[in-house]
Amino acid sequence: MKLGAVYSDLKKRAVTIPPVQDDKEFEQERFEFSGPQLRRIRKELNISIEEIASDTKINIRHLRNIEAEQYDLLPALVYVRGYVTLYARHLGIDRQEVVRQYIQRYREWQQCS
Repeated sequence: MKLGAVYSDLKKRAVTIPPVQDDKEFEQERFEFSGPQLRRIRKELNISIEEIASDTKINIRHLRNIEAEQYDLLPALVYVRGYVTLYARHLGIDRQEVVRQYIQRYREWQQCS
């Protein structure tokens, strides 16, 4: 097979790559914010739970329960919303999306309880 034919054959089989999306939009589309995911992000950023507790003034017990999704051990929803907002802000991630997804999971748990 001649070089021109090889090139033509490769060109026919080439896969079209979609344009790159905005990084923030891409991250939100593919990422689900759960308690365990928040813990994973925190650990990847090398941030201790004690540091978050100290900086946000959230009781470490509540932070652990948020990460473990132990909803029955968390305070009222209004407090959870505030805690998750502060937690996400400290991690530098999209607070609105984190709160939306976390509260949705919390409400699903409430309906099943």
